Amino acid sequence: VCLPADEAAKQLDYYCLECGSIVRLRGGFHRRNHFFHLQPDRTCRQNGKSLTHLQVQCAIRDLLPAGECELEKKFREIGRIADVAWVSRKIIFEVQCSDITAVEIEARNRDYSSVGYE
Repeated sequence: VCLPADEAAKQLDYYCLECGSIVRLRGGFHRRNHFFHLQPDRTCRQNGKSLTHLQVQCAIRDLLPAGECELEKKFREIGRIADVAWVSRKIIFEVQCSDITAVEIEARNRDYSSVGYE
């Protein structure tokens, strides 16, 4: 089950959509709620997303019609997790706060296109 951090409860165990490891909720007055890995795994692409990354994801979600998008939508058939998927329009929004090659961008676009998303 994909549960947004805004709807999760602290001190409960949740599981990372990518690696399956235990994640927990943190956040508060000065930081937006977000999940963190209890045992950080450098190979998991969800581990270590910056606060800026998470805030941009939520800002995109909040701009789209309620109930029409998903955060961290998993596409098992292509091995990708979209930052924000506008499901009704079949559009993917990827938030990129770190360096990435043009080759990876092209591969990402090709993969999403193969499952019918732009």
